[in-house]
Amino acid sequence: MPTALDLHLIPLCRQDGQEMFSLPGLLAMTPPRRVARGREQDRLMVYLTLSGNTPFTTADYLQATSQAAARFYQTPGSLTYAMRAAAQALNEMLLERNLRTTGRGQFVIGWLILGAVRDNQLTLLLSGPTHAFLLGQEGTRHIHDPALSGRGLGLSQALSVYFAQGELQPGQKVLLCSQIAPGWEATLGSERGPETPEALQRRLLALSSLDVNAVLMYTETGHGRFTIFKRERETVAASEEGPSAAVQTPTSGRPPLPPAESTPRPLPSAYAIPPQPEAPAPLADVLPAPLRTDDSESAWPEQEAEKAPKIALRAPRLSPEQTRRAARTALNLMDGWRRMTAAIGRGFQKLLPLLLPGNDPRQPVQMPGWWMAFVAIVVPIIVVTIASLVYFSRGSPLESQQYFEQARAEAERALSERDPVRQREAWEHTLALLDLLEARRKTPESQALRQEARAHLDELLGIFRLDYQPLISTNLGKDVYITRLAANETDLYLLDETSGQVLRLFLAGSGYQRDNEFECRKGVYAGYQIGDLVDILILPRGNSTNATLLGLDALGNLIYCGPGQKPKVVALPPPDTNWTAVTAATLDGGLLYVLDSGANAVWVYAEEDGVFKKRPFFYFDEQIPLLTKAVDLAVNGDDLYILHADSHLTTCTYGRLDTTPTRCIDPRPLVDTHPAAANSHSFQTKQLRQILISAPPDSALLVLDAAEAVVYRFSPRQVELQSQFYPLADSVGQPAGMPSAMTMNAGHVLFLAFGNRVYFANNVP
Repeated sequence: MPTALDLHLIPLCRQDGQEMFSLPGLLAMTPPRRVARGREQDRLMVYLTLSGNTPFTTADYLQATSQAAARFYQTPGSLTYAMRAAAQALNEMLLERNLRTTGRGQFVIGWLILGAVRDNQLTLLLSGPTHAFLLGQEGTRHIHDPALSGRGLGLSQALSVYFAQGELQPGQKVLLCSQIAPGWEATLGSERGPETPEALQRRLLALSSLDVNAVLMYTETGHGRFTIFKRERETVAASEEGPSAAVQTPTSGRPPLPPAESTPRPLPSAYAIPPQPEAPAPLADVLPAPLRTDDSESAWPEQEAEKAPKIALRAPRLSPEQTRRAARTALNLMDGWRRMTAAIGRGFQKLLPLLLPGNDPRQPVQMPGWWMAFVAIVVPIIVVTIASLVYFSRGSPLESQQYFEQARAEAERALSERDPVRQREAWEHTLALLDLLEARRKTPESQALRQEARAHLDELLGIFRLDYQPLISTNLGKDVYITRLAANETDLYLLDETSGQVLRLFLAGSGYQRDNEFECRKGVYAGYQIGDLVDILILPRGNSTNATLLGLDALGNLIYCGPGQKPKVVALPPPDTNWTAVTAATLDGGLLYVLDSGANAVWVYAEEDGVFKKRPFFYFDEQIPLLTKAVDLAVNGDDLYILHADSHLTTCTYGRLDTTPTRCIDPRPLVDTHPAAANSHSFQTKQLRQILISAPPDSALLVLDAAEAVVYRFSPRQVELQSQFYPLADSVGQPAGMPSAMTMNAGHVLFLAFGNRVYFANNVP
């Protein structure tokens, strides 16, 4: 069981030569009471740095980081998917802000580092040219790849992020920074761990006199706490209270940080950004609570905003003429208010005789003064409330028209461009503006422009929209979760992870039906034990077992299944290393390839009389790639493809001659050769989960992206992207969510499983 670690964050901030003792863009979170499935054990750190010429207050920083944390804890699924969703929420917020201020020449760029800790595993998301240093006993690991992390947030609808992982140990230090100060990289490269965090902090600040913005995290054996260390100083007038004093606020067991020599000035509203003279937007009520610096319950964002340094705003002075105009306007408003209330009162006096029984309609009803005042106050409030709800839900017509005009201008620019990259960027900008418009209202014009923009983007990037249809109308069961699919021309087999059985659907008439008599599951058969199945494979017709499906468990046991027959279990002859953790298998040309990730091996069995009864041979020669996190494999002749949990691919070519050994490329780059992509497609940031080789004659490597429900089609030899298969956009009945399995039969019918739902698409290119 992993050791529980306490995580401590120390802000390193210097602005205009003055040391600051907190960062407005730093937030640490532990899971709140109500979180999405999969987020129960995730601790989150948000480190956001903003640059540009758009004002951004400290409260705005708090709102942005809290919204990112809220999106993270409300997103189910894998950890990287939730982190990407949090980054996407920040990107949308900054992009909308930039689009609103484009006409004034103002912009803001966000550089983001998200750190999620589950047990002792640290997962980092970097957006923008940010840096992370993992300092440990074995040396320093520098995480920085601007080609993958992109330019930052708020510049485009497309999100560029870079993921990295590391194992945390007690006493380890991690430094996160938006920019490296001079001398830091050499100093951190020689760091070996014995130095205390406080000493490392002082040394880093002493290396450079320039502005600094960074976060130092260190770990201790503890109870899973997450603490931000801060020092605060309150400046009091010397004539009243005397000189200011430094106050240390952490409540953990570590000694306080040493006081700085210089007296800090009040914290600016943003790092290198002037204060904003606008009132900050209110925080959403659904945001989770950011972590306090003590062991008590988490404080709400509003409480943290009250503790944030206040920014004094001086009211502008009005000229005498402006003062007179304001006074006349106020008098006119008061007079209009009196006339409106009097008219409402007269109306009620005429209306009530018609409603009350026993009253003469010709005689007005005398109402008390308090009732008249109540009506005069409540009715305008109701009218204003309804008008406000309509305005905020639909937006002003003028603002919506501006968004549409900007989107149409971007579309015209895209049509006039000759550079494919600029065309793509213009069409993406068009869609981003339409997103802002249609968040308020949809019009036939905006939907037509959206279809045009999407059609041009699809053509530039090789995207095909497939019309997915539900495979069967009945539900497979709420507890069913499909992890593997296998299909031939008439049958589809589904591996249910929950029950450990294989379901069979067969083609009957115009649709598929479920075979309730089909038997293929874990259990004991003729004295042989079959455990939880890890993979299922279609067997060729006319084999000696008369079976149609082959299943494999984690200990190398095979189960042969077919319609109307009892399963048959056969144990594979174990390899020399015995079985450790079988992950996946595939069939190609009478050879069975078994991936044993626990033993870092791929074993190959040759078929004889329809069964695999001979001992296997080891696939690799001298060059053996690391397979401990491999999740799937595919084979195309002499070429082997291995997919890993971090979404990178390994390819190997089998050497049939003694003079030509088996050679591997690890990692094998996945290349998008479309001119409009401009090598901006980073597949390692995706969630690639399954691969397969489609049926000949036009065989291709298909890769499933679980995060975006996309199937990528690569050429088998060069591994270059040929096309991308997306569901139809804005269509009713299309699949939604994260796909859990994929397969394709010989008739080029593509099947996707989404938990307990299965969809298919015909005539896939």
